[in-house]
Amino acid sequence: MKKLLLLPIFLLFFSLSNAQKKQTAEFIKGSLTLTDGSTTEGWIKENFKNDASIQFKTEESAKKIKYEGYRVKTLKIASQEYLCHKGDFFKIIANGKLTFMQKMSNASNKVMYSGNDAIGFYGTPGKKYDYYIFANNQLELLQKTNLSSFIQNELAGCTLAIEKANTINGNIAQLQEAVEIYNNYVKQNP
Repeated sequence: MKKLLLLPIFLLFFSLSNAQKKQTAEFIKGSLTLTDGSTTEGWIKENFKNDASIQFKTEESAKKIKYEGYRVKTLKIASQEYLCHKGDFFKIIANGKLTFMQKMSNASNKVMYSGNDAIGFYGTPGKKYDYYIFANNQLELLQKTNLSSFIQNELAGCTLAIEKANTINGNIAQLQEAVEIYNNYVKQNP
């Protein structure tokens, strides 16, 4: 009889334990910097693809806070860094004078709020998974049609970066190494 009474208690404990593990597994340790400059560490669950937002909770509080992309400046989840621009999240692939990024969300036509007042739409050109260069607070969508111009103008002065970029045969994802070469060159030759 005691065994029968212990079985439901064991099953309840096991199911609660699994639910807690599942909830913790969804959130990954990270930090974020908001547009007001404040930085906070805690646990982050990304929701880039669905609505260009994240959920955040701190060690002290299990309360989840939703942040739309327009409220976030930078984000770090585990070791991956992200930049937010006009409400969209961008995964940083190579960082330096030129930041090579991939768009992870689509905030187009989402309304931005200040309190209860709608103040406009936000979002960036292009679609999810497109590649971009961010330099001098300007975002440039990289496409096959402007790739040659980017290589000649933005990588100018660094022959090795230009040579590397010319070997990618239009595969923009492979531009990472050329951008890294350029950024290292600029660091060493200010």
